[in-house]
Amino acid sequence: MATLNRTVSAVVLASLLAFAEAQQPKPLPPGPMLDGGTLSLSAGALKLDLLRSSGTVARLSPDADPTLDYTPGDLLKERSADTFYHLGDLDLRLRSEGETAWHDYSTAYRRQPVRVLAGNANEFSADLAPTLPADIPLGVTRTCYGPRARRFSWVRAPCARTTPH
Repeated sequence: MATLNRTVSAVVLASLLAFAEAQQPKPLPPGPMLDGGTLSLSAGALKLDLLRSSGTVARLSPDADPTLDYTPGDLLKERSADTFYHLGDLDLRLRSEGETAWHDYSTAYRRQPVRVLAGNANEFSADLAPTLPADIPLGVTRTCYGPRARRFSWVRAPCARTTPH
C-alpha cells in the first residue's frame, strides 16, 4: 500500500509540475532596443547606462557600489519587447484644436531605434520620431545630461494645432 501511495503521489506531482509549466506565459523575443549597445554617463555619485537604440535607461548605479542597480536591469532582455516601459519612455495624450477625441502616443508601444543626435560622455540626445506613430503632430527630442538631468523638447509639426493633456 505504501508503494502505491508513493507511486500515486509521484504521478500527481509530475502532473502538477507539467500543468504549472504549461501555464507559464511564453517569453517574448527580445526587441530591437538591445542591438545598439549602451552609452555611460556619470554625474556626481551616480552612473547611468543608456541603450543607444532607445535612449532609455539600462542601468542606474551608485559609484560606491557598482553591483547595485536601481532598475530591473537583470530583466532587461526579457523586458526589451514592445509595451514594456523603461525609465525615459514617454507617453503623450494630444488632441487637435476643435476636436474632442484625444490621441495617445508612446515610445514604449512600438520600439524602433531612435535617431541619435548626440552621444558622448556628457550628453545623449535623440529624435524619437522612429519609435512614435507616424501621425503624431509633434517632433519630439529627448536629451539626457547624466543620471540627474533629462529634458524632452517638442516642436509642432506644420499646420498642426494640438493641446497637450
